[in-house]
This record gives sequence, C-alpha cells and structure tokens, in this order.
Amino acid sequence: MARSRRPRRRRPASPTPASRPPKREAAPPASRPAAAALLPAALLLSGFASLVYQVVWVRRFAVTIGTANAAVTLVLALFLGGLGLGAALAGRSGGRLGAARL
Repeated sequence: MARSRRPRRRRPASPTPASRPPKREAAPPASRPAAAALLPAALLLSGFASLVYQVVWVRRFAVTIGTANAAVTLVLALFLGGLGLGAALAGRSGGRLGAARL
C-alpha cells in the first residue's frame, strides 16, 4: 500500500525591505540612569522604614508586655503573619490582574 503524501504548503513570500516597517531601537541603558536607580532606592527606603517601625513596635510592646523577648516574638509573628496574609490575598487576585510588567 502506497502512502499518499500531502502537498507541501509554500511559505508566503517575505515582504521586501521597502515594505517592512522600520525597526524601533530600544533606548540605550545609559540614557535611562534615573529610572534604573529609582527601583533600588525605593526598595532601600522601604526596607529602612520597616526596620524603624519594627524597632519602635518592639520597644512599645516591651513596655506593655514587660520583657523584650516576648515583644520581639510578638512583632515577628505579626510581621510574618502579615506577609502570609498578603501573599494569600495576592495569590487569589493574581490571576485576574494579568501578567506583571517590570
């Protein structure tokens, strides 16, 4: 039994160089130094602010609870609980928001 072969499809002709749209070149990284330095600076300030808040809350809870160990444990538990809650909420709504663009 002979197999019948499908006829090969021809590829469409590629557009001529004159009909192609001009390629857009990305801006060189050296022309965007402010945007490139903005994200690390924001992350640095955010981390510094969270450490300041943590120290303030530990000192306040140490006065209320009575010991620094219990205050550190409470602040750390609340911080990690907040991270977990935020991750759970972001996980639920992540599919509806679409892909992240960085």
